[in-house]
Amino acid sequence: MIRPPADDVSRRELARLEVEIALCERCFGAEPRLPVRFARKFGSGSVLVWGECPSRRILESGERLGPDNDDAGTRFLREMLEVAEIPEEEVILGASTLCRPRSRDLERAVPGGVRLRECAAHVRELVCIVQPRLILPLGATALRSLRITFPAARTVQTLRFPGSVGVTVGAGRTWIHPLYHTTVRARVTRPKERQRKDWKALAPLWEWIAAGERGAPAVADPDSLLRG
Repeated sequence: MIRPPADDVSRRELARLEVEIALCERCFGAEPRLPVRFARKFGSGSVLVWGECPSRRILESGERLGPDNDDAGTRFLREMLEVAEIPEEEVILGASTLCRPRSRDLERAVPGGVRLRECAAHVRELVCIVQPRLILPLGATALRSLRITFPAARTVQTLRFPGSVGVTVGAGRTWIHPLYHTTVRARVTRPKERQRKDWKALAPLWEWIAAGERGAPAVADPDSLLRG
């Protein structure tokens, strides 16, 4: 069966990572920033949903990033998780970049690629803490972040958006299944009903993971994502 709920050590590690992110000056120097705070109410953390960057509204409010956030993209994500039969308590939300500067002008001034590269160490630490069995990168930025964060994982380096949407690859003990983002903007490109089909197709993989991975899916690879 899936792993038991995350213990206090994992929660302390998340708190430590939050402090590291809050003190980081790699992208924006000493300018005031809005660092992410991760939700603490997750079970095994078997599924890491990897998005772009937490919304400014969430960061400014001090709200913790989690599947119970009330923005439109997360509401649609909850709907899609239900379609895929993935319980919310198995999900932790991550992001390609884990803070924003308070200044919108400064945020626009720093190239996105720089932010992805500088934040990769924090993102990798998040994956190592959560140790997900399934990573769901949402959109092009999340896939690019995944490639930057794990350059030695051969299967990860093959992933491209949108061609890899719906493709499952293995990396170590982790499975990766790219999808479209759940934001309103992304639904212009990938309408709601198409996304429902994408997430419905994910259900058998999650069922296999939740049942203890008896047998093997069609795709496997010896690369190690979590151990580098």
